[in-house]
Amino acid sequence: AIISGVLDVASLDGEKKNPEEFSAWLSKKIEEREWSLRDMERRAQVSRTTICRVINGEQDPTRDFCEKVARTLNLSEIEVLWRAGVLSVEGEAELIELARLVLSTKSGRAC
Repeated sequence: AIISGVLDVASLDGEKKNPEEFSAWLSKKIEEREWSLRDMERRAQVSRTTICRVINGEQDPTRDFCEKVARTLNLSEIEVLWRAGVLSVEGEAELIELARLVLSTKSGRAC
């Protein structure tokens, strides 16, 4: 649903992304690159403590954290923000990109 020009991501797939899903996804992305948490800390310019807290579910990821992770992992900021459950979408281009992401996630394939 669109409320005051902002897309409620939770309404797209029936439920908001949860921290456990994001934690597992982020851990997998770091692992796929064969990086240590120190590598991620250095590349993303985010403290290892913050990365650990987010991965362990002790801290919610912030928009700034997600943006740094996206740049570091060379991923769309929208994807990372959506996976973290912190995304508000404003504007047609973001809405289209998010729709593609949601459809590819539901179908299990990339667009």
